[in-house]
Amino acid sequence: MSIFKHPVSGVWYVDFIDPRGKRTRRSTKTKDKDQAQRFEAKLKVELWERKVSVEPVSVTFDEAALAYMKTIDHLRDQMPRFCMSGTGACTLEVKVFAL
Repeated sequence: MSIFKHPVSGVWYVDFIDPRGKRTRRSTKTKDKDQAQRFEAKLKVELWERKVSVEPVSVTFDEAALAYMKTIDHLRDQMPRFCMSGTGACTLEVKVFAL
């Protein structure tokens, strides 16, 4: 059970990791523990069904390669935040070969 009572308002909250690995914290909007537990169970089922209902997607190699390159471009933009300034230790080199 992952519900807790807010110390000031007395309202119950749910707090758990959903099936996609993201933290979910919501108010149950009730001061009744039984209603809060039902809310939590219903929310978990809803999130699990949403996770399971995603159908697999067929992706071509070209689409996957393009998505990868976009990710690399994003990482290249983020490099200065992760590197120690002045050392020159962080470099990102991407080589693309045309077939």
